Amino acid sequence: MGKHASVARLEAIYAFEKRIGQGGFGDVWLARDAKSGRQVAVKLISLEKLPRAMVEVEVEAMRRCGSHPYIIELLGVYWVRPEGRAADSGPVEAAIVMELAGGGGLFERLVAEGAYTEQIASKIIKQVALSIYHLHSRGILHRDLKPENVVFECEQRRCAQERDSAIKLIDFGTAVTLDEAGEKVQGGGRIGTWSYWAPEQLAQQPYGFEVDLWSLGVLLYILLVGFHPFDPEGEANEQQILANMKAHRLCLDAPEWGTVSGQAKGLPLANLTTELRCAKGLVVSLLEPDPEQRLTAAQLISHPWVLGQDVPGRPMPATQERLRHFTQARNAFYGSLLMGLLVHQLSTSADAEGLGGLQVGWSTTDAEGWMTRMASVSGGLQVDVVREGWRALDRDGKGHIDAQDLWRVCLDMGYKVSPKDVDQMVCVLAPTGLEKKRYCKTLAGSFSRTFEKGAYEGDPVDAFFVITSGACEERLIATLGAGDFFGETS
Repeated sequence: MGKHASVARLEAIYAFEKRIGQGGFGDVWLARDAKSGRQVAVKLISLEKLPRAMVEVEVEAMRRCGSHPYIIELLGVYWVRPEGRAADSGPVEAAIVMELAGGGGLFERLVAEGAYTEQIASKIIKQVALSIYHLHSRGILHRDLKPENVVFECEQRRCAQERDSAIKLIDFGTAVTLDEAGEKVQGGGRIGTWSYWAPEQLAQQPYGFEVDLWSLGVLLYILLVGFHPFDPEGEANEQQILANMKAHRLCLDAPEWGTVSGQAKGLPLANLTTELRCAKGLVVSLLEPDPEQRLTAAQLISHPWVLGQDVPGRPMPATQERLRHFTQARNAFYGSLLMGLLVHQLSTSADAEGLGGLQVGWSTTDAEGWMTRMASVSGGLQVDVVREGWRALDRDGKGHIDAQDLWRVCLDMGYKVSPKDVDQMVCVLAPTGLEKKRYCKTLAGSFSRTFEKGAYEGDPVDAFFVITSGACEERLIATLGAGDFFGETS
C-alpha cells in the first residue's frame, strides 16, 4: 500500500510551497506536481507520533472511497525514510497526496459572502448527504463530520458562480471500515470532535453509520440558526454542553428558528409528514437520540428539503447576522487589546515606534476573576494585555461593557458601524450582560494556537508596529467592510 521514497525523492516529485494546515500528528502542505504542474495537498504524518497501522486505516478508507465529486480524492501514498538510510530501512513519515480543495471552510466562506438563503444551505447539505451516502455504501464510517471538514473546492474569486462551488468532504484520519451488515464499532467510541458526538458515542456503546448522521444534524442546525443545538446562549462550558447532549435538551424554540421553514414536532419517521419535510423537521430526524429511529443516508438523499423542494429562497439574516456580528464584536475585543497595550506603552514612555519582542503566555486566574494574558514588551516590562484591553473598553470603570463602549472602540479602530450594528454585537456576544468574565472567556479561545520558531502567517516581518504620530503614504490594498480586521483578511 503505497510507495517507498527518500526525502529527496519525494521533494523531486512534489515541490513543497507552504504549510496550509497543522495537526497533532503532522502537517498539510500545498505542493505542486513537478511533472504536471498540478497543485495538490500533501499530508505529512510522523510515524513516531501515529503508528503506521493507523495511517494505513486512513489510507484504506480513502482508497475504498475512490473518486467522488464531493469527497477529497487520494492521489498517492509514500512511506518516507530519511536521507542516508538504506532502501529497506523503515520509514519515519507517511506522505498522503490528495487533490487540493482551496476554497476555504464552510462557515468562513458563507459569512464572508454575506447573508445566505435556505436554498443555499439545502444545496450544500445535498452535497454532504451524497458524500455520506457514498461512504456508507462502501462500508466507510467517517466519524468526524463537522464544518471544518467541509471545504469548498475552489476559491471564491475563481468560481464562475461563487455560491455553486462544490464542497469536498476531507480528513479521513478517524475513518473506519465496517464490512458486515449491521457491524458496529465496539471500542474507541469517543473518536472525533466531542461537540458532534452522537448519544451512543457519549454512552460509550457500540455504534455504526448512524453517528455520521447525528453529526450532520448538528452541522445543519448551526448552518440554519448560527449556534450549537445544545448551547443556544453560547456560554456553556464543555461539561454543560455534554450534559445537555446526554439529556437531549435540544433547543428548537429560539427566535432564530422563526425564519427557518417548518415547525416540526418530532413526529415518528414512519410517515414523512408535511412538518418533517421541512428544514426543522430534517434537523429533528437527524438529531434523533435513538440510532434505530435516526434518518439513514439513503433516506437523507431523498428527503424533500435536501432535494430543494419548496425550500424558501429568502435570506436568513438571523443566522448570517449572528455570525457576522459575533465576528465583529470579537474583532473589537482584539482591537481593545491592542489599544490597551498601546496606551500602556505610551503612558510608561516606552518606545513609540514599535512593540518589538512581544511575548505572551497565560497565567492563572487571579483573585478578581481575571484570566490574564501577560506580555513582555520592550525593556522586559510585564503588561497584562487582557486587563489593559478591558480598561480600554470600560474606560469609566463601570464593571461592564455597554453599546457605547463598543461604539467608541470601533470608531477608534476605524470601523464604520451603525448603532444597530453595535446593539446586535452586544446582543449576540452576551445577551445576559457583557461583564469581564464573558470578555475573558471570549478572548481565551483566541490564543489557543501555537507556532514553531520561524513559522508565520502572511508576509514575513521583523516586528509589529503601530503608528502613533507623523504621516505615511497611503496605498489602497483592499476594501474592508464592517467586521473585517487587518491580519484576518486576504
